[in-house]
Formats: sequence, C-alpha cells, structure tokens
Amino acid sequence: MPRLVDHQQRRHQIADSAIRMAAENGIEAVTLARVADAAGVSKGMLQYYFSTRQELIRNAAQVIHDRTFGSIEEALRSSADASPRQRIMAILAGVTVPSEAQAYDNLALRALFVAAVTDPMLNLKYRQGRRALLQLFETQLLLHWSAEPSLDSSHRAEEAARFIYGSLQEIGEALTLGELSPCALPAEMERVVGVACQWPQLSAAPREVHATGCMECSL
Repeated sequence: MPRLVDHQQRRHQIADSAIRMAAENGIEAVTLARVADAAGVSKGMLQYYFSTRQELIRNAAQVIHDRTFGSIEEALRSSADASPRQRIMAILAGVTVPSEAQAYDNLALRALFVAAVTDPMLNLKYRQGRRALLQLFETQLLLHWSAEPSLDSSHRAEEAARFIYGSLQEIGEALTLGELSPCALPAEMERVVGVACQWPQLSAAPREVHATGCMECSL
C-alpha cells in the first residue's frame, strides 16, 4: 500500500528550510536548488509545491506571519482575565520570548523584508501584519485609559502603539546583536510598556521653545 503524503506538512517542511536559510545566509541564499537540498527533497518535488522562487519566499513569509500571530493569539487567550497592560506584555512576550524557532523566524523576517520592497504581494502582507499588531496595541491602550477618557485618546493610542512597535524592533535588533540578554528582556519590555501606558501625560507635557538658531535644536 503506498504511503500517504501529508502535503501541508511537506509544504511547511520546505518553507521552514527556506526560513532557516534566509535567517542564516540572507535572502540571496534562498534558491530552489539549495532549499530542496536542505529540505531533503528533489528540486522537482519542491517545484511541485512552489513553482518559482518568488512563490517559495511568499510562502515562507506567510508561515512566519501565521506562527507569529498564532503565538499572539495564544498569549491573549492565556491572559484573557488580565489587565490591558498585562495583555500588552503578553503580546510582546508572544513575539519576543527567545526560542530557536522564534529566533530563526525573526532573523528570516528581516532578511525577507528586502524582497518585500519589490514584491507587491509580500509588501502588502508586511503592511497588513504591521497594521494588525499596531491595532492590537491600540485596543489594549484604550482599554487601559478607559477610566480617564480623553477627547484625543485614539490619537494618543496610535502614537503610543507606534512607540511600542518601534521599541519592539529595537529590542529584536539588540537581542540579535547580543546587546540585550534574554535575562534582561522582561525588564526592558516592562519599561517600554510603562512609558506607553503613561503616553497621554508624557505627550501632553508642554515642549520647551528654544530661540531661533538654537545650537541644541540644530544638532
């Protein structure tokens, strides 16, 4: 009796090989032949699932997207009874907690970003993922501030969400480069979320007006 092939599992196996290759060697290293060899399949079998390099790269990006948001959804489910601030921490933990799979996904995502510059479909996927993550942060921030409603709270939430997102990128880079240790990660995330939760007070503070030609402003 012929062995049944799990085609979805095979697609994931190939995509994971592409992700690992992009993470270790950059986007230029991802070719059909190299990925087929790494996945332990023939190039013909790989092309049965992905006819072009572009299709393979798009699928690898989709796998990373699905895994990332799957981790976030699990983090939100496990913190359903927590405070909005704790749920923001859970979201950050879902995408930054060090693990071998997460590390490869994060590195590959940075490498695949290069392809998103010229690939409209991949570009759209990146923008959709970014927007979805920002909206998650905005929702929890608005819930956190709901006890003290403000007329421009939605604007403040957007600003604070972008601060968290930008800090998340910086944290990822620091972890990758070894500037931030995994042990220091929780404290750094607490700091970022603490600043974001106080954003209305911080952003509402009056800015100091300097004289025209001020040397400090010109630096």
